[in-house]
Amino acid sequence: MRKKIGVLLIGIMLMVLMASGAQATDDGLVPCGGDGQQPCTFQDLMNLIKNVMKFAMINLAIPAAVGITIYGGVLMVISQGNEAKFKKGKDIIQGVVIAFVIMFSAWLIVNTVMGFLIR
Repeated sequence: MRKKIGVLLIGIMLMVLMASGAQATDDGLVPCGGDGQQPCTFQDLMNLIKNVMKFAMINLAIPAAVGITIYGGVLMVISQGNEAKFKKGKDIIQGVVIAFVIMFSAWLIVNTVMGFLIR
């Protein structure tokens, strides 16, 4: 049963990732340095870092957090009075919440610093 739930969660996460895709623009990640294009500057490097962070946050971290939270919830629901399973599910959900707070705090700091560097 546990293996089936794990395979189901991994399948759902992969479908979400494939459906969201890497929302690339026509210009690519950094529209510079190619044939007939202007040379890359420091601002282009900062834009590349910002685009990679945005992709990682939206297309990777959020679906992973949702999938892991669902897994923790399923553990809590199927614990059937087993305190160890219930506690494990609760700890998983708490870990996801703490990781999300740390991730968004780091994003806020980096985004603020990048805003000053891109100007």
